[in-house]
Amino acid sequence: MASRRQRQFDRKYSSYRKYTASEDVNYSAHSSRSSFRSESMTSRSDQRGRSTSSEIITGSDTRSYPVYIAIQDYQPEATDVEGIPLEQGQIVEVLDKKNPASWLVRTKARPPRSGWIPGSYFETPTEYYKQRRRTREIDTTSTSMTEDQEALLKRDQVYHDLLRSEEEFVAELRTCVDNYVRLLDEIQLPPAIVKEKEKLTLNLAELYNFHAK
Repeated sequence: MASRRQRQFDRKYSSYRKYTASEDVNYSAHSSRSSFRSESMTSRSDQRGRSTSSEIITGSDTRSYPVYIAIQDYQPEATDVEGIPLEQGQIVEVLDKKNPASWLVRTKARPPRSGWIPGSYFETPTEYYKQRRRTREIDTTSTSMTEDQEALLKRDQVYHDLLRSEEEFVAELRTCVDNYVRLLDEIQLPPAIVKEKEKLTLNLAELYNFHAK
């Protein structure tokens, strides 16, 4: 058992070193899927046709859920206790999309929130940013725009690009903390690694807590 756990740690540690040594995280390789320590769900359908989680089992394996982006603001009705508000451009994980009229999603904010939202409010990251580029091209070529309007458009573009970059950074930090940093706290480490633990983990957990607020 100890030998198997040690081999597991060695594989995780090797992967972690490769991750932290990289200067550039390729977003395109991660934008469509997001990995987190899992919640295994069994489900049933309610009167609205939604799949409702009847049991949640926390597991040690890693589950992968598709990532989508809200294309416009969403505010649930006051009577909808299962809905959650979203802002345009917000990134979510989709936990259940069996019913197109209502998806179960989880936000990337800290702490994450889960709720039901119509599937029509979401697009894949690829389609979302492709549409934004088309919109910017149309707007910037419009001859009816004043200098002030162009300035506002550029400012809005910069704001959303910064927001997207921050959300991507937080998601990558969370993946690193959940899959590597916490592993160092959960298994028995060789003395040589214990001495270097702080150097290996740096301040990744603190960085995540700060940026996820």
